[in-house]
Amino acid sequence: MSFEIDKNSILNLLKSPLNIEVVDEVTSTNDYIKGRDLFSVIAKQQSNGRGTNNRSFYSQKGGIYLSVKLPIELEGDDFLLLTPFVAVITARAIDKVVGVNTQIKWVNDIYLNGKKLGGILCENVLKGRVSEVVIGIGVNVEKQAFPSFNLNAPISLEEVVENIDKNRLIAELLNGFIGFEGEFKSRGFLSEYNDRFYLKNKVVSLSQNGQTFVGEAVGINERASLILKVGSDVKSFVHGDVIINL
Repeated sequence: MSFEIDKNSILNLLKSPLNIEVVDEVTSTNDYIKGRDLFSVIAKQQSNGRGTNNRSFYSQKGGIYLSVKLPIELEGDDFLLLTPFVAVITARAIDKVVGVNTQIKWVNDIYLNGKKLGGILCENVLKGRVSEVVIGIGVNVEKQAFPSFNLNAPISLEEVVENIDKNRLIAELLNGFIGFEGEFKSRGFLSEYNDRFYLKNKVVSLSQNGQTFVGEAVGINERASLILKVGSDVKSFVHGDVIINL
């Protein structure tokens, strides 16, 4: 059984003081933090968790669901790179605290043992004339009866390691954002993303604007675009839905 989420325990593990809030349940941590003077909100459960393209994200009690708000304005390539950067931060934190080897499926899913462990949703929010970035992170921790999926079922950390300290994991996630600007601007995280790239050398199908492209996944480039070998061509894609060809 995992440690229960406790605000004071998290605060004691942070490298710097941060304004955080722990709540029992919200519709969505991303929606909750908008308009509030908080660095992060952590929820024990979400009633309407969502992922990319407004897809439903299963987030019942037993996981970690948090959002971070950064008072920065990102446009173009900078915003495209934010999700891969957060994916690296998340993977690092999980590996350090739990002692596993996570991977990243383009562009925003955290994988463990070939199954989805968590996901990330980044939103650029206009607040008057000031822009802020809201980052949502969800990680499956306790064993759960997930709904049926067409593809492989998700995985939880406690299927691999017992007695996860949620507070330590949350603190490690939040610590990853303290002083993040240097690494983000240097783009040094891109090589680690490619090292953790779950799709590498796999044949995948990418659907985009009514078209489907089949090719071998290579990695991501400096703009976080997915690189595919399609026949004799090498193509890059900024967005699209990807499935692995079995």
